[in-house]
Amino acid sequence: MYRTRRLLAHCALSLLLLGALTGAVDVDEDNDADDAKGVKDENEGAFDEFEDQVPKEGGNLEDTSGTTTTVSRLQRHELPEDGFIWPTTDAENFEDTLDPVHRCKGCQAVAYQINAALMELMPKDGKRVLAEHEYTEAMECKVKTYDDYGLKKLEDSSRVIVGPGLPHSGQDEGSTFGGGKWPTRIARYCGQLIGENDDEPGVYKMWVDHGSDGFSDMLCSPSCGGGKRAKKKDPEEEEEEKPKKKKRKAAKKEEPLDGPPQVTKIYDKKEIVKLVKKKKIKFVFLLFCAPSFKGCHKLQQEFERAARAAKKNDEMKEIKFAWADTDSVGTFDFTLDKDVLPAFLLFRKGYAAPKGMSPEEMLQMKEVGDFLNYLQNELGEYMQDDEENFPRGKLEL
Repeated sequence: MYRTRRLLAHCALSLLLLGALTGAVDVDEDNDADDAKGVKDENEGAFDEFEDQVPKEGGNLEDTSGTTTTVSRLQRHELPEDGFIWPTTDAENFEDTLDPVHRCKGCQAVAYQINAALMELMPKDGKRVLAEHEYTEAMECKVKTYDDYGLKKLEDSSRVIVGPGLPHSGQDEGSTFGGGKWPTRIARYCGQLIGENDDEPGVYKMWVDHGSDGFSDMLCSPSCGGGKRAKKKDPEEEEEEKPKKKKRKAAKKEEPLDGPPQVTKIYDKKEIVKLVKKKKIKFVFLLFCAPSFKGCHKLQQEFERAARAAKKNDEMKEIKFAWADTDSVGTFDFTLDKDVLPAFLLFRKGYAAPKGMSPEEMLQMKEVGDFLNYLQNELGEYMQDDEENFPRGKLEL
């Protein structure tokens, strides 16, 4: 009996402890649920004031300041007027060509760069006539030439192109947006301007006729609101204005090439050495030309006339003109730059090797005056040029 009562007492105690533990867990869970509910209620209350401002189906988001802005991008009128980002037109932002509003300053930038490039080719003590390849290269419309140009906002909120040669280019006159599409736009406009003025020869003539100071005004007159440039009239318009055509004067007849030729034909390079060794000969000016070339015959005639003119000139009578038929004898193992024909070589007494020309120089040699002017310059530099590039010594071929 005693054992039975003791066993019941133990069971009752175990049940009591189990009930206590179960009640504690329920209390904790209830407390956690109450806490979570309280936080949720608090958060919901915090966002109540913004509930009406959430955009519906991609609509606008209204703020308390009264302005309206899209979710993806600010409207143009909302950009800060005095901030680093300031309003520009769509053409200024996105177009690949120069906006007509900015073409005046763009043209002045082009004129400044062309003038600067041409002036670099001029001697310090004067001017000279440039060859076509020289002024053509100077007028190349390279994007990098205009890397220092950009758009600036002035104090009156107007926007102008600034850069070398243009006003308002100082750093204290406003913020400048350089680079981007502006160098490309100006370079493209450069090409357009050159094309509108009979290409590079026309622009170079304009520069020569109006000088360095007047070139920009002449080139940019139409772009800056001035009058149009004078254009050559079509032949049909000239005929309408002048029904009666004036008789053209007969072309001046060239002096016939009578008598013995003054140009010596060379069949072997040893003949050149013999000519240079003669006492009364200082230079031997050799022309390589092929009769199969259609322009060779005319060039030979001009070469012959130059030889006859040189013989009558006291300063040039020591120059011997010679030519070689490249169809028959080739170029005597001389290597020509880019294999350009016709070609010229100048053999000078006291020099160990002949002097050549660049392909560009050779292509300019067409008439009597071209040959005589070249030789006149060479006589002035005789024995005065660089010995490293033009070594002195006995000519041996």
